[in-house]
Amino acid sequence: MSSPKTPVTRATRSGPGELSTYAERLRTYSTQELEDIYYNIHILRHPIRYRLLMMEMERRQLNPSAKQDFRRPFSLIDALNKKPFFAKRQYAASVILIPAFLCVAISVTFALYTPIWLFAVPLKFRGLQTAIAYIAWAPVPPILGAGIAGRVGARGVYALCALAGAALGMFLFNLTGAPGVILDSIKQPTGGAGPGAFGF
Repeated sequence: MSSPKTPVTRATRSGPGELSTYAERLRTYSTQELEDIYYNIHILRHPIRYRLLMMEMERRQLNPSAKQDFRRPFSLIDALNKKPFFAKRQYAASVILIPAFLCVAISVTFALYTPIWLFAVPLKFRGLQTAIAYIAWAPVPPILGAGIAGRVGARGVYALCALAGAALGMFLFNLTGAPGVILDSIKQPTGGAGPGAFGF
């Protein structure tokens, strides 16, 4: 998504004074902001500004022709903001983004817990040694679930959706009963976490 300071949607016709001001403004931008402009500027609508941008990037030796230097992860927010309808209606984008980020985090978290359920319940790999392995793996799914949601754009306020989705993924795994089965297999006192409790 373009930086708020990035004038990439204005009219194509620009006077010399305005272009000079634009070139000066480019010099004040950070590398990340220049990259953002590079990915969003319309070359056919703004050929002169595009050339000024390329000159500034070349001056900084950023080499924009090398794709690996400017490869960015897919972002759901950027994808929606490229659609005129959602770009003008942020509330409509939020209606889609919130459940989307929740679903990503929930799905990844629960999917990564599936091997624990598979080995502990149907295959019955239980006992102290296997429980240690399960416990070591237990923090990984929610971290990756929230992290992958972040990689597809769940940042800022939407990061809360990623965290909530990871928590819901843990809750769904708890409902499978696998945590309780594992705890019972290592003979923990019943006064602790009972069957079905996520007591890792």
